[in-house]
Amino acid sequence: MKVRVEQNVRHIEFLSSCQTLDGGFGSRPGLESDMESTRFAVDSLVLLSAPPPPGRVLTWVERCRSADGGYAGCVAAPARMDATYYALRVHRLLGGEPPAPDACRHWVGAQGSAGGFSSGPGTVPDVDNTYYALRALELCGGVPKEAAAHLAFLDSCAAAQGGFGNRPGEPPDLDRTYCAIHSLLMLGRPASGLARPAPHAAWVTSRRAASGGYANRPGQGPSLPATYWAVHALCLLNETPSGQCELGFISESRCPAGGFGCAPGSPAEAWPTYCALQAGALIRGRSV
Repeated sequence: MKVRVEQNVRHIEFLSSCQTLDGGFGSRPGLESDMESTRFAVDSLVLLSAPPPPGRVLTWVERCRSADGGYAGCVAAPARMDATYYALRVHRLLGGEPPAPDACRHWVGAQGSAGGFSSGPGTVPDVDNTYYALRALELCGGVPKEAAAHLAFLDSCAAAQGGFGNRPGEPPDLDRTYCAIHSLLMLGRPASGLARPAPHAAWVTSRRAASGGYANRPGQGPSLPATYWAVHALCLLNETPSGQCELGFISESRCPAGGFGCAPGSPAEAWPTYCALQAGALIRGRSV
């Protein structure tokens, strides 16, 4: 227990050192703030029972809000679906509701199509943006329209061997498999009602390497993000990860000074630190 407490203190110190003078967080100390790193750093600090003071963080988040109601990945950039979800998540984590939720709901809804969501007008729907849109609507009180069409789109991205690609006909990877499974559940389909729950679980498990980590797709090495996606996908499918194998890989990816790298030997960053903490929490049976 004492060892884990000391490790958590180092993780808190690492994550806190990623906060910049403007109030947001970079992926590593000394880097500029971006919405993705801010979300994952705040999420991790909350999980470690050390949330940052909300004032400066939320001020920076609102500086990234665009005139049309969405949020950008950094100040003065165009709104993006992932950044909009991340901004809403930071608001929720730090105990507040975003200003003008109606405008945010409208922006997210405007990116919808006859099936799935895209990154913006004139772009093709994909699993990534459908997941981010559903999570954003969940946080700002919106209800996705055309739920049946969104379900059909997600089903069309399923691969025959199991798993999901980002668009119909694309090869599956763990990132999009997790996002698709989570999206299907958010749209009301129970885990038992997924088109091929057994092959999906078997395909996810097949991505585990001898080290206990998971590779996102063939030809890639195991990483903490892929391991998190795999563990979370298996939990959503009511399957049980092996546990000790994954925990061993997570432990090997821990950095002595705090935080976790994407793989053993990689430098600590906010995103893999979140993945390590959340995967560990899921394996240990905590609610996240």
